[in-house]
Amino acid sequence: MPTYRIGIGSEFNLKDRKVGIGSESPIGDLDITGIIQSGDLYSSGISTLTTYSGFSASNKDTDSITIGYNDRQIYTMSVTNNGTDHYTFSNATDRKGVVTGGDPDITINVGDTLKITNTVGATHPLWINHTQGTGNGNGVSDVIGNGDARNSAVVTWIPTESGVYYYNCQHHANMTGRITVQAVSFDRNYSTELDIVVGVGETFTVLSGTTLNVGSISDVKVENTFGFPVGDRPEAPVEGTVRFNRDLNTLEFYNGVEWRQFTVNGASGRAVWMCGMTPNYTDTIGFINIQTKGNEQLGGVSVHGNSINHAGCASRTRGVWAGEQSPSGYTGDIDYITMASVGNSIDFGNLSQARATYGGSFSSSTRGVWAGGYNNSLSPSSSVNTMDYVEIATTGNALDFGDMKQKQFNHTSSSSPTRGFVFSGSLGDKNEIQMSTIASKGETMQEVGVTAINTSSMAACSNSVRAVIFGGGGPITDMIQSFDMTSLGNTILFGDLSAVKMLGAAVADSTRAVSVSGRNPSTVNIIEYVEIASGGSAIDFGDMSLGDGRQKFMGASDSHGGLGGF
Repeated sequence: MPTYRIGIGSEFNLKDRKVGIGSESPIGDLDITGIIQSGDLYSSGISTLTTYSGFSASNKDTDSITIGYNDRQIYTMSVTNNGTDHYTFSNATDRKGVVTGGDPDITINVGDTLKITNTVGATHPLWINHTQGTGNGNGVSDVIGNGDARNSAVVTWIPTESGVYYYNCQHHANMTGRITVQAVSFDRNYSTELDIVVGVGETFTVLSGTTLNVGSISDVKVENTFGFPVGDRPEAPVEGTVRFNRDLNTLEFYNGVEWRQFTVNGASGRAVWMCGMTPNYTDTIGFINIQTKGNEQLGGVSVHGNSINHAGCASRTRGVWAGEQSPSGYTGDIDYITMASVGNSIDFGNLSQARATYGGSFSSSTRGVWAGGYNNSLSPSSSVNTMDYVEIATTGNALDFGDMKQKQFNHTSSSSPTRGFVFSGSLGDKNEIQMSTIASKGETMQEVGVTAINTSSMAACSNSVRAVIFGGGGPITDMIQSFDMTSLGNTILFGDLSAVKMLGAAVADSTRAVSVSGRNPSTVNIIEYVEIASGGSAIDFGDMSLGDGRQKFMGASDSHGGLGGF
């Protein structure tokens, strides 16, 4: 009987029971990247070919074959020290042979077990980290006994992801070495009648130029043969092209530069804010209509009670606020309201971790994202780079979205139809501007510019192309800045508030940006605005209705820039 042969001119990977030719992490039944040519190809589940040439394909019936790999090894090592200069290993082995001497490199595979007995743990605790350096932070999360400060402590690790890691002494920078975790690979010709099983989350690689024969095929049928057309897909669509974005469930058009969402008529221009300090903690909900001006009106109350510092975002019909600091501590509560009625809020779900999110939220017309925050009970750091998201029209707990470039709190944010931006904060590069694509989960935010002043506790809002940023503290300022969310770069001076203030809210529609309350250092009840097209000195809009105003609260509107259109 003929054998089932795997052998091609490009490296391919088997991962999560999917096959990738030239793809490190295949996403379909067969995922092809790059220029691949073959006389015959059985294709199933291909949705997109970026480049294609020389293919023909046919229907084939085969026996079910499981392809995988189960060669897992256990590597046991013992270390002592040479003063504060080196960890010393003696006659251990790894995937590449003998491991011995001062701070040697260690090479293992995904799924292998690494056990290091640290005979000098009391004075030289051993950590397996993502980076080199001393201290007890940045430890790999699934290591057992990481940093155990006892003699003969055992540090055990079964890695699940390939990459470069490091073993480090907690106290001495010279005592460090590299651990290379390899994806499981196959680099010689091999035949077997047995299953080689690839578990979920693992990768099996057949390198270029090698052949693997597994099992057999009882029957092959060839019919309905067809050929792929020769040529490349255009890298950019033609101006005026329309598409439906399945990630965001929105209709978009290409304007020659970028994809933009169609504007849906019917938004009321309503802006809503929730809770804050007045000067005491409050659970009240306030609102205005951006185009009519006037004083704050009061709606319902928060279902989760009195709180401060939770960020809000909105679609055209629903506003959502998440993460808060209450008098009893930090929570991950998520509230939502109907923008048209502004009644009491309703429980939506929870963030992935309890924290105050400050102004770190942005949204499209369907998806809301919360970035960063603070909780003084978190360890090893009170601030986080965590990013969570929800689909605004649903309810339930938030899901992982990715990570900020750096941890941040006391920050503020804005939205274009496709991107979210976070401005400044209290940590690190305090005037950094970070950007994320709202439709793309699993990415790390990137730096795209800096603010004009190095301050925090500002309040930002936007239409679809320009963000407007009010005030800030540390030092407290009356400056108004603007930021072009299409061309990126740095903020520029855009105007002045009537007085210095910080820790207020900001809301916008397509033409007007509104600064709401804040403190300087006492709370102020002023609401003022600028025209987004022109800037200049802020103009009186109205007054706050509750006490002397609010601070440490955030707003959202049903007409902001993340909702699309021009």
